[in-house]
Amino acid sequence: MDVVERYASVFDALRRRKHWTMDVTVLRLAAMTLMAADVRDPWGDLHRAAETLKERASWFSPIRSPIRYALAAMVLRRDLDAARTHDRVQDLLGRFRAAKLRPGSIQAVLSAFLIVLHHGDTPVPDEVLTRMAAILRRWKSDHPFLTGTDDYPMAALHATRDDGVEECGARVEAVYQALRAKKMRRGNALQLASHLVSLGSGSPSGRALRFDRVRNALVDRGERVGTGRYDEVAILSLSLIHI
Repeated sequence: MDVVERYASVFDALRRRKHWTMDVTVLRLAAMTLMAADVRDPWGDLHRAAETLKERASWFSPIRSPIRYALAAMVLRRDLDAARTHDRVQDLLGRFRAAKLRPGSIQAVLSAFLIVLHHGDTPVPDEVLTRMAAILRRWKSDHPFLTGTDDYPMAALHATRDDGVEECGARVEAVYQALRAKKMRRGNALQLASHLVSLGSGSPSGRALRFDRVRNALVDRGERVGTGRYDEVAILSLSLIHI
């Protein structure tokens, strides 16, 4: 599949240049983001943007961790300025508590990045954070023992959409069950995959089929695809639509 080959090419380019201490999961996230970005030097552009984020972050900020490379890839994908984006993210995190959201975790930081990147240079309305909190409550009604702060980033993504909270919850649960029908193992990894896959189009069964096709393509390349890579498969399955 072209999508899998394109992803593998970008990932290999980053892996050849990465620091030896960098988590390969972060590198995979960056590669999945950059494979559709207009960058001539994947590692060079990524490293420069990541260093800008690090320089502006406080000493104990999660942004100073290797996750900054995944965040930098998102900034490059949107062709935004890393310094300005960081400052807008910090401003948004300061508004989290008013919506009864916790601002201190890496999941909260990633959520704020996703919301800011979606809005570009326009202000983020308070309603987006209110909607994010409502979506989390709706997801928790279906999976009370799975839903928590680790679901912040996906709730943030869904909060930028126009459909109703109930509609969002029903769609995600239908996708979760469709993936289960494809013999995917239930749990946190599958919940995250359902959050991602439900961002696409088509019926729940059609979305699950795309997920299964990408998983099989990775397996055909000799990759081991366990639950820890469900999110990777989900993002690549979305690429069948968006690239």
